[in-house]
Amino acid sequence: MKNTLIAILLLVSGLAGCGVEWFPGPPHNVEVSSTTLPNALINTAYSQALTAFGGTPPYTWVVAGGSTLPGGLTLSSAGLLSGTPTVAGTTTFSVTVTDSSNPVTSATQSLSLVVGNSTSTTLSPGQSLTVTAGQTVIVPSGTTFTPVGGVTTAITGNVQVPSGSLLAAPGTANTLITFTVTGI
Repeated sequence: MKNTLIAILLLVSGLAGCGVEWFPGPPHNVEVSSTTLPNALINTAYSQALTAFGGTPPYTWVVAGGSTLPGGLTLSSAGLLSGTPTVAGTTTFSVTVTDSSNPVTSATQSLSLVVGNSTSTTLSPGQSLTVTAGQTVIVPSGTTFTPVGGVTTAITGNVQVPSGSLLAAPGTANTLITFTVTGI
């Protein structure tokens, strides 16, 4: 029994010297953990920190080549997306994070940001809403609405609906769309 214990201790100490990891650390390459962004409103301050893991901190962030942020927003090298959006709509852009390892590793992530009008309402899955003229509504694709007149229609793209329509979001969120409500 004593010889077995000594053999196990020698094996363990020998493996420890050979670089065997008993408690592996974080991934060796940096990875982006931010994959979605909360919606923003036009002319309203916005601030969202992007996050990453793995590699060797500190991380440096940049807008990936060929990408453009929504008007009025900037990305700091520390990963803070901030500013005051100046244009409503959905913008898709890519960001790249680089770590401080030697050699450095980097990762790129595509993100979409929905910027609604200051009078916009985001309809969450399972909610319903009666809309008014001039209101902008951001809803999941596939949302159904019943306009005045009683015909139920599914929203599948950018559309305009009459004021007084009842919108009902499905139970699960899909792609978000934005539309403006017109008067009757």
